[in-house]
Amino acid sequence: MKITNCPVCGKFHTGERSYSGLCIDCAEIHLQHSHKIKDYLQQHPFASVMEVYFNTGVPLRSIREVMKNV
Repeated sequence: MKITNCPVCGKFHTGERSYSGLCIDCAEIHLQHSHKIKDYLQQHPFASVMEVYFNTGVPLRSIREVMKNV
């Protein structure tokens, strides 16, 4: 069993069943942010990154990561 650190919060975790090396807590937050962004963009398809940021409260870093993977 390999133990790693979460790149976001630094917690130790086994890395099993994780998203991009995130711990379970950070992976859950990432999933919630992704859903908020997706829901907002479905209603406002031409919104800028800053509009998404101001209207969802999701951190810019998370928005950029989600937008890269779309």
